[in-house]
Amino acid sequence: MTFAAFLDAYMAIIIIGTITLVSSNILFKEDDNEPINPKPFLLAEALFANVGGMLTRVASPPNLILGAHFQISFLEFSIAMFPVVFFSAIGTFFVLKIFFKKDLAIKISQDSIDQLMNLDESNVIRDPKLLKRAILIILLTILGFFLSSFAGSIKIELGYIALAGGFSAVALVSSEKPDKTLHHIEWSVVFFYAGLLTMVGLVEEAKLLEPLVY
Repeated sequence: MTFAAFLDAYMAIIIIGTITLVSSNILFKEDDNEPINPKPFLLAEALFANVGGMLTRVASPPNLILGAHFQISFLEFSIAMFPVVFFSAIGTFFVLKIFFKKDLAIKISQDSIDQLMNLDESNVIRDPKLLKRAILIILLTILGFFLSSFAGSIKIELGYIALAGGFSAVALVSSEKPDKTLHHIEWSVVFFYAGLLTMVGLVEEAKLLEPLVY
C-alpha cells in the first residue's frame, strides 16, 4: 500500500509481485513438499495496491484530475481519503482471510523458510551507492509533495516537484550517460498520462461536461 500511495499501483505490484513469486518458488508445503500457491498473496497485493492508490493525490490519474480540478492540496487530499483507505484496507483484509482460509492455513516447511531467510538480497543490488541515491531522491520528492501544502500563497504544482525528482534521478542515480538512460524510460506511459490530462483539461475548458453535471 505504501508503494502504491506514492509511486503507482502497477509499479507497486510489479515490485512486490516479483518478490512474491520468487519467495513462493522457494517455500514448500510441509505435507507434500510442493511449492505454495502464490495466488492469494498476488491477489491481496493487487487489491491493497488499488486501495493504497486512493490515499494520495499523485497515486493515480483520477486522483490527479480531481485534485487539480478542485484545487486540493496534497495533504488535504490524503487527510480526506485516509478514513476511506483505512476501512477499505480492513475490510479487504478480512474478506481475503475468509476467502483464502485454506491456503493460509497450510503449514510451510521449516527448511524452506530457513532457505528463504538465508538469501542474500545484496546479490541483486548492482550498485549500493546508486540505490541509496535513488531512495534519497524518492524521499525528498515525497517530502516536497507534503511541503507544497504549506506553501501558502505560493502555488507549487505537484508536477514540477515530480519532474524535479525525475530529472534528479536521471542525473544522479543512473550509472549511464543521461542520453542512454532516457532510452530506458517508458515513454508510452509518460505520453499516455500527458495526453490523458491534456484531454481532460481541454474538455473542462470547452465546458463539454456541463450538460451532464447540471
